[in-house]
Amino acid sequence: MHYPDFETRWLKSGGAERANYGLFLTDLCDLLGVARPDATTDDPAHDAYVLEQAVTFGNSGGKASTGRIDLYKRGCFVVPKKRNPGCAGSQGFREAEAPAPPAVA
Repeated sequence: MHYPDFETRWLKSGGAERANYGLFLTDLCDLLGVARPDATTDDPAHDAYVLEQAVTFGNSGGKASTGRIDLYKRGCFVVPKKRNPGCAGSQGFREAEAPAPPAVA
């Protein structure tokens, strides 16, 4: 995929963030010339590069909650799928502080 094709496809994507983020991220991988994420398995220890990696967050009240990392690559990066609400007409994804990756035994 070349950038003009990527841009044309995603400028018209609209507000269906949840429905489109997996396609967006796989297109981004193609644009960057890197491998696409692997399919998620039943064993988080094997899920080194996946979409929707489950994580447990500890809350200040001592309770835990489960969340998801949109694109996770163990030891490398986390990509959130948040649009930039402060930029009129923005079709891009905003930078966000990434949580620490989950511990793997």
